[in-house]
Amino acid sequence: KPDIVHTHVVLPAGIFSLFYNLVKGIPLVISEHTGPFSSHTNTRVKRILCKIILARSKKIMPVSMYLKNSMCLFYNSKKYEVIPNVVDTTIFFPDLSSRKDTVKKKILHVSLLDDKVKNISGIIQAAIHLFKERTDFELLIVGEGPDRQKLENLSQTLEKSRKFIFFIGSKTEKELAAIVRECHFLVLNSYEETFSIVSAEALASGIPVISTRCGGPEEYITEEMGVLIPVGDQ
Repeated sequence: KPDIVHTHVVLPAGIFSLFYNLVKGIPLVISEHTGPFSSHTNTRVKRILCKIILARSKKIMPVSMYLKNSMCLFYNSKKYEVIPNVVDTTIFFPDLSSRKDTVKKKILHVSLLDDKVKNISGIIQAAIHLFKERTDFELLIVGEGPDRQKLENLSQTLEKSRKFIFFIGSKTEKELAAIVRECHFLVLNSYEETFSIVSAEALASGIPVISTRCGGPEEYITEEMGVLIPVGDQ
């Protein structure tokens, strides 16, 4: 019999944790990552379940102050404690020797390729615009997702005969870490992020980040670490 049940995200995982809490009497704590949190509360049944699960929890641990404030609009309590995500620095670490000697800068984007959330098409459009002024860069897009084919088609249409945007699919954590170390900076163009673990991994690897002010990232990206831009500002 465990001493505690630690669940990640209220729904649906919290339903199973609630069972152990109610039937077995095991204390429940929750780490929450989901953004927007309103996606948990968009039906009456979900709202009821969320209220019960959060009320039964001994501690509620959102990954950012941004997410905490969002959750408090639905369920206000003194049980909140912000505990950010962590990075495995045995995998993500700086190593400038791994950066190949090249005149081209490598710009990196990593995400689940869901354009309505991550706005990858905006990054592609900005890269196309930049390429008219300078050609000394490549854009590497890591990840899989529902919009990969659409985004590849967009880049191929706009790139014309010059190939400088590369989709390289999903990678293991160690493969990703090696790619990050080869790049010069990461771009995050999301409409909303509760934390952005890929941005933290980039910083841990010694490369700066350009990020939208989309929630969590501005709580740890400073002027010394990168650049913060408005959401949707191509």
